[in-house]
Amino acid sequence: MLNLRGPIWHHEAYSAYIARGNFSDIWEIATQNGHCPIFYFLLKIWAGIFGYNDVSLRFLSIFCGALTIIFLFHLLKKWFSLKTAIIVSALFSISPVFIRLGQEISAFNLGCLIVVLVVYLLDSIFEMRRKKNLQSDPVSTTEKKIPARSIRICLLILTGAAMTIFGIINLHSHALNSEIKEIVLETEILNVNSEPVLINNAWNFYDAVFYANERRPIYGIAQNINHDERDFVPIYKINYHLIADLVDFVDSHEKFWYLTDYDENANSITDYNLPEEFNNYRVVSDLIQDKFAVFELEKTEE
Repeated sequence: MLNLRGPIWHHEAYSAYIARGNFSDIWEIATQNGHCPIFYFLLKIWAGIFGYNDVSLRFLSIFCGALTIIFLFHLLKKWFSLKTAIIVSALFSISPVFIRLGQEISAFNLGCLIVVLVVYLLDSIFEMRRKKNLQSDPVSTTEKKIPARSIRICLLILTGAAMTIFGIINLHSHALNSEIKEIVLETEILNVNSEPVLINNAWNFYDAVFYANERRPIYGIAQNINHDERDFVPIYKINYHLIADLVDFVDSHEKFWYLTDYDENANSITDYNLPEEFNNYRVVSDLIQDKFAVFELEKTEE
């Protein structure tokens, strides 16, 4: 079932953030982190046309998935029969792995599409060579078809197994982070004056900043980001919604919100180790959930 409005998970937010950079930044980030830049290039172009919201970005995967099924159907019909093509394509399209990863901001469907296109192209090339050889040196077509059919079956099995294993690994390596979306939206309800929300944790920043807009201004704090950590390279490279000078920021705002990880051992606000730049602010209200705590801070009169 489609769930395009569901909470994004960390790697989706990470990909969406990278897509906000220019092409040279995307290339550098992707190659430095060992990722294929093609997906991020396509995601940036797609977002430039359809927008940076959850539905539009996830629809790129659905588009790639639809093309994958179409080319897979034609390939199977060419290799075997119409009945086989319908059955296998239908089974692939309702695969839980394909459905789950196929509607997320990930390169899984693009990878599936590339694999099918490569196999389709190679088969077309081999077919042209076979026809050329048959014209120059006619032999029994039966002797030609049997090994070709066996190779095609093996190739189909290996391709399907590779996609399934890759998909299962991706499914096992992540979990939805619905708490970030819930607390950001709840903060927006309380935040009637659209005061900015600061994210103290660089890991949470990717997830939270995805939901940033004019009514919901969300920023990361540059001093909290470890530049030696390769997963944070996109933040300081792209520099989207990132505060470089925290002192200047707090001096220019009467009120703002501060989102941090919830500490079950904290007895008071002081136990959260708020940055010293917040010394001239007092806590007006707080919003506590299982994993996160958000504090509304207001400047005090000196």
